[in-house]
Amino acid sequence: MDVRLRGHHKRGYAARILFAALLVAAPVSAAEPLRVFAAASLTDALDDVLAQCPGDDGTPPMGVYAGSGTLARQIEQGAPADIVISANPDWMDWLADRGMIDAETRKPLLSNRLVVISTREQDAERDWTEALRNAGDSGIAVADLASVPAGIYARQALAAAGLLDRSRLIQASNVREALAWVTRGALEMGIVYRSDAMASGLGHILPIDPTLHDPIRYPMARVTGRGGAAADALMQCLGSEKAAAVFKRHGFIPL
Repeated sequence: MDVRLRGHHKRGYAARILFAALLVAAPVSAAEPLRVFAAASLTDALDDVLAQCPGDDGTPPMGVYAGSGTLARQIEQGAPADIVISANPDWMDWLADRGMIDAETRKPLLSNRLVVISTREQDAERDWTEALRNAGDSGIAVADLASVPAGIYARQALAAAGLLDRSRLIQASNVREALAWVTRGALEMGIVYRSDAMASGLGHILPIDPTLHDPIRYPMARVTGRGGAAADALMQCLGSEKAAAVFKRHGFIPL
């Protein structure tokens, strides 16, 4: 069963995420930073990496974060993205099918792990399936099960473990929103990426068996007709060893 949580818990988070729909389409000029549209789970890590990858004029690129499906649809509608990093190859395929990315620039960038994060002390010694089986009426925060990669992976793992129909799932618009519901005390448990759980510094992290869902992959590509040589240089920086060290520190697995 799934429901959706609404109210004041969402407003604070919405202020943190810059949605592409709020941007005004405009060509990149010397006075404007390159824009990297990236999955919400990358927020902290990519902000740190982009600070190390300034353009020729010293201006840091801008990270724009939301669910991968939201970003893909905004790019299709003309939002001013130069580079896109999705949390799911399917959404990158979706953009490729519409001619929205330069296929020659597409490359795998990162991987991740899916975990249950719980603030309940009784879950400290449990594995993830036992924790969810003993959740009772407590809602479990998840990203949207239909369109957000973290939610799609969670749905696959829950179905494989026989827990999909036995869990009270409360869907968020993206994985960072699901995490915020747990860290702010609205819910006691959530299914998020390991990198998100590490960023929170709260709760017990219970790894989910990665064989129960599709491999987690973050592909990167340049948006068709955008960014030019500056975007290519930024992609090289994002794939560099110094960037990999930052991603690792945040819990990601460079590819």
